Amino acid sequence: HFAGWQAYMNQGIATGLQYANAGAGVAAGTTDPATGFNDLNAETADNFNALNHGAQVQDEEAGGQRRHLTAGWRAYMNQGI
Repeated sequence: HFAGWQAYMNQGIATGLQYANAGAGVAAGTTDPATGFNDLNAETADNFNALNHGAQVQDEEAGGQRRHLTAGWRAYMNQGI
């Protein structure tokens, strides 16, 4: 099944936590603010890109039906908030 809004919301939550942890690393002096976010930025882009292009995930509320996204990930994320 294709990603529903819950997948975007969950990815947004996971991404937020990763950035918060990276920020804590900067504050603690264990993460270089100039380069410490590069891998996280690339991973975040890849994760949302996969959702945008039909990465298959379990969407229990869809009742097992295939659904195609009709809006960008930001719309789904904002709906989840």
